[in-house]
Amino acid sequence: MKQNNINKLHFWIHPGCCSDPDYAEEHGVEREVHKRELEQREKPQLDRLIQRAEEIGKNEDSLLVVFTHSSESKMRQDLEEGKIYAKTIQQVQELLGDRCIILDETNPLLADHEDELEPVQETYKLMKAIAESRSLIFDSNVLTIAGGVSAGECVIIGANSLNAAGWHTKPTYVDLDITDYADFPDRVGKISEMIRQKELDCVTLDPKEAEIQ
Repeated sequence: MKQNNINKLHFWIHPGCCSDPDYAEEHGVEREVHKRELEQREKPQLDRLIQRAEEIGKNEDSLLVVFTHSSESKMRQDLEEGKIYAKTIQQVQELLGDRCIILDETNPLLADHEDELEPVQETYKLMKAIAESRSLIFDSNVLTIAGGVSAGECVIIGANSLNAAGWHTKPTYVDLDITDYADFPDRVGKISEMIRQKELDCVTLDPKEAEIQ
């Protein structure tokens, strides 16, 4: 198999999790209200993710890694039940083929402190091993872009953790257009403050700082 050097690595963290009634119920949202309202509210973001996947697919030097909020077995069940987050991830995988890696909730992703980073390093090693088994090669100089849910929590913490675990030379760009904050530009300042307060030095909201063109 021909080796493909990856120049852009995309991290999608818990995409569509808020459209899953089980997840919403765990977080205090009444199931029937969620089914009627919240799932439809999440659909525009999921549609944007499909559009972004189509863009990624046009660049052979790009790789997408999806970190789901559910287990592999639950996601299969959710797909059979037609849940939109699972259908979206399946569609993205069909669009990208080998250039889409899906890792479930059993793979540690979030490290609030440096001494919690070791499990995330194991996740990073697994991600890289899967990529290399598909002849997709990248190193610490790869450009990284993150999206998903929620921008102010799992996305910025997960992206920071993955960047640190891979000893990346450039910060990861958090692209708010593919997060749950896409329709709330007034929240950009809030996220900037969260990044500062949490001392997340490996992420940025500035694409130039991450050298994303």
